[in-house]
Amino acid sequence: MGHASHVAADGSFEVPSSATAVNAYLDQNNDGKFDRFIEPGAPCHLEASRWRCVIPTLRATVHRAISMRDKDLGDSTYVFVENYDASCEAIAQTNLCVADRCTQSQPSPFLSETGASVKMLSLCGTEGFAPADGQLKILDAVETISIAQPPAIPLPNVSISNSNASVDITMLGVTADRVLIWAGISDEAGDLVKIYWHSEDERIVMRSQGDTVLASVPAAFVDLCRRDPNCVIAAQLVKFNNTSPKLLSQTERRFTLSFR
Repeated sequence: MGHASHVAADGSFEVPSSATAVNAYLDQNNDGKFDRFIEPGAPCHLEASRWRCVIPTLRATVHRAISMRDKDLGDSTYVFVENYDASCEAIAQTNLCVADRCTQSQPSPFLSETGASVKMLSLCGTEGFAPADGQLKILDAVETISIAQPPAIPLPNVSISNSNASVDITMLGVTADRVLIWAGISDEAGDLVKIYWHSEDERIVMRSQGDTVLASVPAAFVDLCRRDPNCVIAAQLVKFNNTSPKLLSQTERRFTLSFR
């Protein structure tokens, strides 16, 4: 988050050794940050000791978001479509249609600093939906891609211990590709509207051992959240179910952690 890297002529670049998740993007407006749905970007994948990043200019994303707060379960699936030209400008005449519904420009369902509209449509939640062929329409060209609901991510077993120096979080049975812990304010649907801190901060120590994730959060960070009665600490798990050149299927699961 927020780290710019010089890219060599062969396409290689460096990231901090503490990074647990890397997203590569083309900074079209040179503001030093990733503007989702305005600039092309993609999650990178760790292969051995190297991150591999492929940034497609055309991609549909099927994103399932599952949230749990106060025993209330939210489950929504969104389909986004992005298409950029050689100058990284969005090509507006791009749509994805499933049955009789097509993507439309709408406000982003996720926290965004840009306020950019998103080409998207939403599908069924917990009841699921049958796989269907989507029609990707670019100007006068049409291409068929298969749309299926991403599978759910099981909840891990979580334990929390407190000391004067830190709050230590242990998660057992983690099946996700990425784990993020953050503190902030979320709305009734569990969507983030303000961030106090997140686990990509180098002062928060996170490490993985098989299906176990260990995190140590400085006590001062936790106290910052304690002072705000609306603040929650949450874990966010992301699983990439497939990564083809034109379709990314991913599941996100968020749940709050009891720390008060």
